[in-house]
Parts: sequence; C-alpha cells; structure tokens
Amino acid sequence: MADNLPGWRANTAKAQLRARDELTAHGVSFVDVPQAERDAQRAKMVKDQDKVLADAHISPELVKLVMADVNA
Repeated sequence: MADNLPGWRANTAKAQLRARDELTAHGVSFVDVPQAERDAQRAKMVKDQDKVLADAHISPELVKLVMADVNA
C-alpha cells in the first residue's frame, strides 16, 4: 500500500488542479497565501500544540507518529 502513495498523491494533485481550473472558469476566485506567511502562522500554532493536545486529551505519542508520517 505504501508503494502506491506517490501515485495517489500525484493523481490527487492533478485532480485538485483540474477542479480549481473548473471553478475558476465558473467565476470562483482563489487567494493563494504566500509560503512565508503560512510558515509564520504554522510557527505560531506549533507553540500552542502541546496545550491543545492536552486539552483535547490527545496522546503526544500519536502526534509524534502523525508528524513522522507527514514529514513535518
């Protein structure tokens, strides 16, 4: 199954581009947030991650596994 992930991700990205083009053709406009702004926002959010996890009763071990899986 893991061998299929790169292909699935590529196909998903293509589908998202097609959908965006279709929506744009129908008058929907998009705002693309610059990467630097996204990175800055993520850095702020990560500072509170441990508190949010504790408040939600989410295991830190689970988060470590997820973060490793998504290469974050």
